[in-house]
Amino acid sequence: MLGMLAHNIVSLQQQLINDVLKCKDINVDNIGQGTKLIGTRICSTKVLVVIDDSDHHEQFKSLVKPFASGSVVIISTRNEQILDTIEVEPRYRYMVKKLDDAESLTLFTQHAFGNAKPKNSLMALCKDVLRHAGGLLLALEVFDASLYKKPEVGWKYFIEKLQ
Repeated sequence: MLGMLAHNIVSLQQQLINDVLKCKDINVDNIGQGTKLIGTRICSTKVLVVIDDSDHHEQFKSLVKPFASGSVVIISTRNEQILDTIEVEPRYRYMVKKLDDAESLTLFTQHAFGNAKPKNSLMALCKDVLRHAGGLLLALEVFDASLYKKPEVGWKYFIEKLQ
């Protein structure tokens, strides 16, 4: 688990450095090197950093340094304890409202089937997909895109992968 986390952090550091500095000739080999490069090469740059679905505070600490005035860092997480660990003030926290079952079903079927009426067997599979999405809008959009115009067997395979 830690090896995978370290690899993911190095990849994120590499992406941040490449995106901000607009160069591909800097290689990040380990977390320490990436942290140092971000601190020295990007610290004077005004940046917008979005860390989506963070589940470890190490991701934040290895990517975010004191950037130039006016920089913005947005972090999304399901684990509010991470926000406590990195000392995000309560006034800067926003809890995203989950969609209820009816809203989720309406949105999902509208995008997954367009104006067509789905077969009953696909409607049963919709409920499995919605259970995995948990009312999260982004999850619904990703699932919609993955299932749009797929045959029923494709839906079953997708649901198996989710489980």
